[in-house]
Amino acid sequence: MEKSRVIAQLYEASASPDGWPAALDDVATYNNAEGVIVFTPFAPPSGSGPISFPVSPKLVEPFSVFVREGWVEHDHRARLARPSFARRARSVLESDLISDAERRTMQVYHDFYFRFDLPEFAAILFYVDGMDWTATFARTRAQGAFREKDRRRLLSLQPHVERSIGLTTKLQSLHSSRMRIAVERLFPALLCVSVGKVTDASPEAEALLGADLAIKDGRLVTGDSRQSLALQEWLRRVCADAAYRLDAPTFVVRRMGRRPLVFDVLPIDDRWLAVSWSPRVLVAITDLDAQAVAAQDRVREVLGLTVAEAKLAVLLAHGMTIDECAPRLGLSRETVRTYLKKIFGKTDTHRQSELTALVLSLGRRPGPPADAP
Repeated sequence: MEKSRVIAQLYEASASPDGWPAALDDVATYNNAEGVIVFTPFAPPSGSGPISFPVSPKLVEPFSVFVREGWVEHDHRARLARPSFARRARSVLESDLISDAERRTMQVYHDFYFRFDLPEFAAILFYVDGMDWTATFARTRAQGAFREKDRRRLLSLQPHVERSIGLTTKLQSLHSSRMRIAVERLFPALLCVSVGKVTDASPEAEALLGADLAIKDGRLVTGDSRQSLALQEWLRRVCADAAYRLDAPTFVVRRMGRRPLVFDVLPIDDRWLAVSWSPRVLVAITDLDAQAVAAQDRVREVLGLTVAEAKLAVLLAHGMTIDECAPRLGLSRETVRTYLKKIFGKTDTHRQSELTALVLSLGRRPGPPADAP
């Protein structure tokens, strides 16, 4: 593979982040490696979440397992490479860090690296916006260990990897800022969260903070400790699990003497969030005290629902959960879920948050109906 093509692919990926997997696959092939991942080795681990950095296709599953099983929290290579970062070295090979004899006694090689046949390691080190970064290469047994001749080949790409990652982070930051501003103009309250922590809040969101909802050390807390833990777990999961995020349920925060706050996920295009610990998810907050929920008859007439379906839609718009609606309607939980699916079909909605927004849009008066809490 020609070096010029590999370099061109890197710079193209910086302008179009969905091109990173293919670009890194070419980088790996050029260096006779199985794959490569670009990341910040001393950043907080992302728990059980998805990969948050550019990675070549063959390392997606191994690195996901590396994070999910907790190996990342005790990464001996990152620990041993710290002195190299401290003296601003530009590369490190497995043989620089650990001997073959030591490798034979370490659990991580037997339980992880040998499992995926990725025992050989090398990295080029670089620095973007004051952060340490590494492009970490993995080889199979058949491909063999990285030697000094490989180091020279790796170093020939180091400045290009550094520049392309620098460009990507700048473009990502600009895109995220524009996205946040655009969404804030559409939604009265917005939170930006990353790895389950709040990193930014719109003025409208800050106005909702008080005894019932607060931000402490980056965590959302409510007036009830159990509710706080549930909310934090919900945020952590929507940040970490892309599949869950696409169909995440609405989260309702109860308040003393007031109607609830309703939290809904607004996913951002993850292509632009692949290479930094910046906000990953936008969360809109709806204050039901500030919303006028339509009367049950109006919901039934406009949306073409049955009486029971309209009653369920109104209760959900008032912040009640399916489990709370079931006894209120004298129905089983499964029957309520069946009703909800029928409502989705009739209203061309797919999530409770969409249905709630639709019902709220029909509002004519602020007070709850007689059969609502």
